[in-house]
Amino acid sequence: MPIFALQQNGRLREQANITIEGNLFKSMKQKGLIICIIFALFSISVFAQQAATPQIEWLSFEQVEEKMKTEKKKLIVAIYRDACGWCKKMEETTFQEPFIIDYVNRNFYAVKLNAEQEEDITFQGETYQFVKSGKRGHHELAVKITRGEQGSPSIVFLNEEVEIIQSLTGYKEPLYLEKLMTYFAEDHHRKTPWIRYESIYQPRQSVPSLAPFSNH
Repeated sequence: MPIFALQQNGRLREQANITIEGNLFKSMKQKGLIICIIFALFSISVFAQQAATPQIEWLSFEQVEEKMKTEKKKLIVAIYRDACGWCKKMEETTFQEPFIIDYVNRNFYAVKLNAEQEEDITFQGETYQFVKSGKRGHHELAVKITRGEQGSPSIVFLNEEVEIIQSLTGYKEPLYLEKLMTYFAEDHHRKTPWIRYESIYQPRQSVPSLAPFSNH
């Protein structure tokens, strides 16, 4: 075969290799772009889903005091500590239940209180501070509304006049907290002993209508 023909065939093979490599490169870029687009869409979808999922509307005590000027509601205060495993479990389970979220938001002002936070809290004309004791310490407001009980997690219910109704310590699974919330929010505690209420309580399968509770 003439040398010219060999050279020409060589150039053709080189051009073919370049074309193949170019196509492969383009294909890889396209696949990479597609993967990036899919990932972006997935991230947006997850974010949108999280944003659309209702959550308990946690407020500060200062925000509650402001809201109380226009609408009176009972308070539910969730007291926790940073190192408390049961507090984290309650946040990840009980406080994520749809019925709990809806019921709390409609019937209470909800407050989270770190029993060890160092920032002052001013509420109802009084300023409460962090008191250092031992390795940790405690916040004065947490001690006051639990009447000295420093266990965590704790749930405190207060009435529309910000008077303590009940303070309870320990992890509360969803159904038990549901019973407690309805008991206090609907004022059953004024006329029905807890033991009786708990024994005849029927779990709510849908958004409650706040219908009168029968004591018969």
